[in-house]
Amino acid sequence: GWLVDAGLIHLVNKVENAQIPLSVHADSSYYKVYFCDTGLLCRKANFSLRSILERSPSTGGFRGSLTENYLLNELLALDYAPYFWRSGNTAELDFLIEEAGSVIPIEAKTHLNTQAKSYRTFIRQFRPRIGYKFSLSNCGVSTDGETTTYSVPLFMIWRMGE
Repeated sequence: GWLVDAGLIHLVNKVENAQIPLSVHADSSYYKVYFCDTGLLCRKANFSLRSILERSPSTGGFRGSLTENYLLNELLALDYAPYFWRSGNTAELDFLIEEAGSVIPIEAKTHLNTQAKSYRTFIRQFRPRIGYKFSLSNCGVSTDGETTTYSVPLFMIWRMGE
């Protein structure tokens, strides 16, 4: 549509099968919509800086959407073509990207607690070599089965892949 053509929104297609190339497995009839800019998203939603800084529990859902939106725009700036993964109605992973012939799962969290059931479900099913969790937490590395997960602060996404 014209909103995509004008660069105002981005569409991220769903995949159910995490195999290369992701574009072959994409369902273009099922997608998520993201604003091209997190500032525009906040303005359109009438979400103030005070709401972000006070971290009220009532704004948790929107902060999650805002974090995903920020992460998507950063991935696009790094020239990735993100998709998202959904397994029926049971699990959903924020983003999947391709790099060096591998599928890489990416989860965005707004909290310091980075436990993510859908991320764990994905890595146990597809066994990627690496994955990323972006959050407010400090850097860290963990291993679950064959997957090494890098926990990275949100502000450092621009260093991804280094």
